Amino acid sequence: MDKERRSGTLHNKTLIVMIGLLIIITMITIILWKSPMFMKNDFSSSELMNLINTDQGLMNAVEHDFIQIIEQSDEHEGIKITVESVIVDEAKMIVLYSMEGVRDFKRVYSKSVELLKINGEIYGAGSTYNSPVNNEEQSNIIYDRIDFYFFDENKPEDMILKLKLEAGNTFSDTKELESTWSIPFKVDKKKFQNKSRFYSINKTVQIEGQSLSFHDLTIYPIRSELLISIDENNSKEIFGFEDLRISDHEGNVWETVSSGFIGKQLNDTEQLVYLESNYFDHPEEMYIELSTIRAMNKNELQFNVDLSQNDLGTTSNENISLIINKDLENC
Repeated sequence: MDKERRSGTLHNKTLIVMIGLLIIITMITIILWKSPMFMKNDFSSSELMNLINTDQGLMNAVEHDFIQIIEQSDEHEGIKITVESVIVDEAKMIVLYSMEGVRDFKRVYSKSVELLKINGEIYGAGSTYNSPVNNEEQSNIIYDRIDFYFFDENKPEDMILKLKLEAGNTFSDTKELESTWSIPFKVDKKKFQNKSRFYSINKTVQIEGQSLSFHDLTIYPIRSELLISIDENNSKEIFGFEDLRISDHEGNVWETVSSGFIGKQLNDTEQLVYLESNYFDHPEEMYIELSTIRAMNKNELQFNVDLSQNDLGTTSNENISLIINKDLENC
């Protein structure tokens, strides 16, 4: 017997036929705080800015001179990797870097990425990065970013970015390059130490009988973290918030992050949701909004399927059906 777990979406109180999930439609509005607005400064764009221009919080950080210029390099096998700059706060660091000398390759992979302390020990941080970096136009220099998420509270000033690369023109001819690129660089901790704002919310809302609590919001220069808990006595299992966002009285919106780590499950009922930062904006009022929650009745989470008999078994959800692909039946 095989067990399957299904999740899906509730929308306009209509059951979706595929796996019988509901989409809860609502609007939650919570006033958080009032404060003066900051004035925004102009800044010029570049190739590196294209790596962050989908996140208005990061763009605001650069606009307010929160970016640190590094310009440290290492070169092997004709490829020069330069850490151009970093955007770093207490929770996260974004490394903007270039790879020069890659004209012969249409695809460049980061085989491995490590952040080291100056003594060579691995620093406590997770990472996300693009792989491969496409170079279809076969430019001699391409740009990319690496996002590091800090686990260690004691941030070092001196770090080493260590990379291994794979390169080629197609998937089949891509090869690992022999060299290891190690780029030491230094960050100015004074620029980001103790730069965060904390807001206690402690409000519970009911959405179609399901209880959610918004506990607190921490705003860092790079991202915001919203702590949410879900009542374990809810009749539905809640799997995610499709469009959770923060807005202000002028209609500006800061959405959940769309790349890298989008949140963190703390335990069975509590989770952190990561959103774009408005640290440099200081809106007079802030609101938490959402209109879609993915959820499913807890008594429909599991059912048995007997593939040998093509039998779905017993399920209380009439919208779940077993479809047999005849072309795969004898595989």
